[in-house]
Amino acid sequence: YKFVYLVSLALILRLATIFYSPQPRIDIFWLLQGASDSLITGNNPYSGDFYNVYSPAECEALYQDPDCKNDNYSYLPSTMVATTFFKFLFGDIRFTFVFSIFGTAAIIYSLLKKKFSNNLKIAELSSLLILYLPLSLYVLEQTWVDSLSLFLLYLFVFLVLRGYKYVPYVVFGLFLSSKQPYLIFLPFLARFQELNFKKFFLTLITLVIIVLPFAVWNFNDFIYDVFLDQLQYEDALHSLSFNSLNKIIFYDGIPLTAMIIALIFLLLFLLIKTQRTLSGIIFSGTIFLLSLYLIKRGFTNYYFGISGILILLIVLEIYKLDVLPKLKNNH
Repeated sequence: YKFVYLVSLALILRLATIFYSPQPRIDIFWLLQGASDSLITGNNPYSGDFYNVYSPAECEALYQDPDCKNDNYSYLPSTMVATTFFKFLFGDIRFTFVFSIFGTAAIIYSLLKKKFSNNLKIAELSSLLILYLPLSLYVLEQTWVDSLSLFLLYLFVFLVLRGYKYVPYVVFGLFLSSKQPYLIFLPFLARFQELNFKKFFLTLITLVIIVLPFAVWNFNDFIYDVFLDQLQYEDALHSLSFNSLNKIIFYDGIPLTAMIIALIFLLLFLLIKTQRTLSGIIFSGTIFLLSLYLIKRGFTNYYFGISGILILLIVLEIYKLDVLPKLKNNH
């Protein structure tokens, strides 16, 4: 029963994290909670002002502005819709991420259980990889949303491997509309060998259906919160990136032009070299994201998301194997 105990412990730890930290001192928590409250009451979250937990000194340290405001909803609408649903049900948006991480573990277990029915430990240990990913509880307590994006990506892969024709691409559209950096997976999806025009169009139309109502609601606020504010955001020194290292050593960041040119060349190289398999497109997208984080802005939750995708790639490699059960029986 060790697997059952460990899954139960993972759930207890997450519930304890939420209950013993009901009001974490981070702007993201209050932003997401406030956005959900706004949506429930029929107000536009992209036009709202949210509770600011930081003192002027903290604002200066984090944002180089002593009068910083918590007034920009910096995620795409899929995240808002999901967190609002769980906020309405449970009163705390972090239950979204508890469901997401256990949903992800269930997908891993379901994929590998049938494949390796003679050796369930493979499915069990693979599921525990995602449940006990380092910093999982910290990421949950701080209300970072990457677990939701991971769940949607895993669900897309699960549905493709189960042979569904069009539903996976609706899910992929939801994945793209959860957080801006993951939009980079769209050009890599175009390289997928099983893709056709209908599937690609379905992905795009899902993305548009999710995003368009909020863009129309207040176009200027939406564009500013989601894109412009992110582009002009001055990266803090606690960002784990070469840009931060350059600031510490040379008192200046890496020139933006140099970063853009490097990333464009990397994108073109990856698009040319991408294997047109499911693993190939996910691998290339992950390499680009990791490079972006290392060069420009790499916070703890960003690398948590990368780790979750690497586990997905491990699971896909295990899924391809046919010899493990036979080797187990032979020994």
